[in-house]
This record gives sequence, structure tokens and C-alpha cells, in this order.
Amino acid sequence: MASGARLINPIAVSTLIAGEELAAHRVVIWHATEAKTVSYPAGAADLQIAGVTMAAADSGACVDVCRLGDCLLTVNGTTDIAAGDLIEIEGTDGMGVKRATTDGTTYRELIGKANEAGTEDGHEISVFVSMAAWGWTS
Repeated sequence: MASGARLINPIAVSTLIAGEELAAHRVVIWHATEAKTVSYPAGAADLQIAGVTMAAADSGACVDVCRLGDCLLTVNGTTDIAAGDLIEIEGTDGMGVKRATTDGTTYRELIGKANEAGTEDGHEISVFVSMAAWGWTS
């Protein structure tokens, strides 16, 4: 677990259907053909972000997804994350990662902003999740 205060305050949560077995605190995307169904991203540039799972779920089960607000996200901390860093999709495992570039370009795969630091792979950190983050730039 990352150091610092734990800020967990989801504002909007949707109960959806897991399109595959899902771990807790991972980014999920909308399923291409199944309504109200979510699965892991197909890659780092996946644009159909639904939010972050709040608990693990078996395939076909209901899963609560944080759509807006402060929630926990498992991150790849191989690149140190500091509070305030923009967080984007790492890849197909649903983990978040510090935004790779700072050239001022808008990245649609942004998830939100880190509320605390994460310096190790697999850390769960507090992140402010916002689908409005898709328009954030630095």
C-alpha cells in the first residue's frame, strides 16, 4: 500500500456486468457489443473507458464501477507516481500508469489524477477518477 492518507470518496458508481473475470481497482472499458458490460482494455490507447472496478467480480457477475470521484486504482509504479500526476491506462491488465509524456497533447486514455504517490508495481493508490479527464492536458 502506498504511503499517505487514503482518500476514497466515489461520487458516481454504476453497477455493471463483468464481461470477464475482473480484479478490484482496475480500469475497465465498455464491451463492444454487450450493453452494460465491462472488460479490461484492449491496450493503452483504448478510448471506451467506463471507470475503475471497486471490487473483484467473476465473469457474468455484477461489478460496481467508480465513474467519478476518489477511488483506489492499482498502478504500475515502475515510473514513480507523485500526487497530482495524470494517470492513464497502462495496457491490457487494467492498471494505471503515470502519463508518459508532458508535451501538452490531449490524451483520451487519461483516467484521472493521483491523490497520492505510488512507487512500486502493483500499489493501490487513491486517484480522482473523472471521465472529464479525457480533455485534461498539462
